[in-house]
Amino acid sequence: MSAITVVLDAANIACVRNQRPIRFRFSRVEEVRDAWLERQPHGEVRAVIDASAYRRMLDRPRARRAEEDGWLETATGDADDRILDLADRYSAAIVSNDKFDYARDDFPWLQGCGDRVFSASWNDGALLIQARILRVASAREISYAQAEKRAKAGIRDDLGDRVFRCTAPAEVCDHGGRLVEHGLLREQSDGFFCVACQHPAQEEYLDAVVAEQTGPPRLAVMHHQLFQHEVTMSRQALVLGRGQSSRPHIHDVTAGLPREEAVQVSREHLEAFLDDDGNSIVRHLSPNNASFLNPEPGLDGLPRDNRLADRAEYLVSEDDVIHLGPGAVRLIVTVPRGVPE
Repeated sequence: MSAITVVLDAANIACVRNQRPIRFRFSRVEEVRDAWLERQPHGEVRAVIDASAYRRMLDRPRARRAEEDGWLETATGDADDRILDLADRYSAAIVSNDKFDYARDDFPWLQGCGDRVFSASWNDGALLIQARILRVASAREISYAQAEKRAKAGIRDDLGDRVFRCTAPAEVCDHGGRLVEHGLLREQSDGFFCVACQHPAQEEYLDAVVAEQTGPPRLAVMHHQLFQHEVTMSRQALVLGRGQSSRPHIHDVTAGLPREEAVQVSREHLEAFLDDDGNSIVRHLSPNNASFLNPEPGLDGLPRDNRLADRAEYLVSEDDVIHLGPGAVRLIVTVPRGVPE
């Protein structure tokens, strides 16, 4: 048996989000598997699915056949955890549109990863598998994602859905500044304490209701750190760059910048659109100026990595940051959200 080279997030791939109610089609997982084997024919592809998504497959016989053939497994617990465990054990890639923020502490290779997590997207019915560039999540974002995952899972214990944060500095306690599992809390007369370091654990009031997306993704246009305006993404490709009245098809992102900064952005610099499932896709257009996705700054403050290849499509997620040129113009992916009634 060959070593596992890639793990497919079957529920994520099978989900057809542009239909209501949401549909799951296993044929999409088969298509991704076949495409991966074309590029790496000697490796083993493993797909993992959770039981609830398995039951909702419109073409369940296909999934049953994949199970019988040994390349699909139904996770007994959390499917995402199993996917990450397999990828970590075999140094395998993952195909998923998830960001896995909640798992960044346990799997630090996810932070800023640009070569092991791939997206699967369909545009006008054509499949594209493309490496993703994951943003480095902050400790607060990781903690919130962990709390959100617990809320989605409906996890409850003697403290219900109350959450506590260890007040110790990160260099003093492994849980410092992070949300603490209930099993690591002890209650005393004057409050709760972190068992690992004995520092107070401060209660936080996080809304257990997960905010739902209420509209299409947007791009917030920033000049340095100053917000300028937002543009809404759609299925129709939006070209962003240095606009003029003679180029009405270009959305101008340089208005108000000094000329020496504006010319760092090409006339047609970046294209943004939604794929068949409503995922946000960007494509760098200019052969003269660069674009960067979630780059790390160098000593000079300029982007030093994660340059986008010309004409390649990249899936971007909420809070991802795209630098146009050296970074005077930045685009931040935002998603309008609201609490369901």
